[in-house]
Amino acid sequence: MLGPASSVGTALALLDGDAPPEAAVLDVNLLGEMVYPVADRLTAQGIPFLFTTGYDRSALPERYARIRRFGKPFAPSEVMRAIRQLLDAAGMERQGKS
Repeated sequence: MLGPASSVGTALALLDGDAPPEAAVLDVNLLGEMVYPVADRLTAQGIPFLFTTGYDRSALPERYARIRRFGKPFAPSEVMRAIRQLLDAAGMERQGKS
């Protein structure tokens, strides 16, 4: 497990480490910084992620329209279930590429 990261810079530094995450949960606003550079990096690296946010879906950039979003407040159990689904889907995708 990596993180948590309380800033975009910290999150990007974690992604530069030796062991990238298998999936990620991103809060859209990290202390006033929008997390989109981290989301872009995760997308480029093929790492699945989801958003947690107090923002309405319409506030998210169009390029993230298909990313799962949990509005605050959310049930942690629901987020955990969604992460398991992301990991399962990523595992099946990797198996299909082998």
